[in-house]
Amino acid sequence: MIKKIAITGHSSGIGAAVLDVADLTCNDTEIRGYSKSNGWNIADSDGDKIIQELIDYDPDIVVNNAYYPKIQTKILQALFEEWKSKDKIIINIGSISGYMTGILPEDQYLTCKEAQRNFVVRNSFIDEDTVKCKMYNLSFSYVATPLLTKSSYQKNIENMIQLEDAALAVLECFDDDEKGYRTVERVIQCKQITMADMESNWRTGARNMAKHIIRTNNDLKT
Repeated sequence: MIKKIAITGHSSGIGAAVLDVADLTCNDTEIRGYSKSNGWNIADSDGDKIIQELIDYDPDIVVNNAYYPKIQTKILQALFEEWKSKDKIIINIGSISGYMTGILPEDQYLTCKEAQRNFVVRNSFIDEDTVKCKMYNLSFSYVATPLLTKSSYQKNIENMIQLEDAALAVLECFDDDEKGYRTVERVIQCKQITMADMESNWRTGARNMAKHIIRTNNDLKT
């Protein structure tokens, strides 16, 4: 039986790496990606359009990767509510920033990532006889995505989590239940960096994320 995989934000960064690695290593799979590059803006219709598309496609595994304020969280929660009683896997791409309240400047990104982590962990306590849908949250530290590497600031990119390693961490969740236990929340830290590098990476990511959100909003207007 062919296993269906859906990936939001599949054309860049972690989503693109997951698509490439899954395509090479997962047999008997059908992989469908959703990003602005193929006409899917997750913020369209307040997220309802992509949620309905994912429900209609009915994949076995969803990699909830694309971020937009509140919408990524809405997708996570809506799909879980829809699929509670089904043998599905939802892998949410979170961020270590969800743990950094009081350390990094507080903003909506931190709040969203914290909410996603809490939703996954809290719902993991429900009896499996009641809920069959399995959720995972991967709280990545700095990953060498274009969000961070496209900058004039010279960074120690080799100290970041490499994209292939991030993709492999996602794919581990595909068969995690076979171990007899599940790691529903995983914090994946990069190599040791200085506080100055951490703050610089954060500023770069926040600046590029703001640009991404502005472009997304502009696309919705056209």
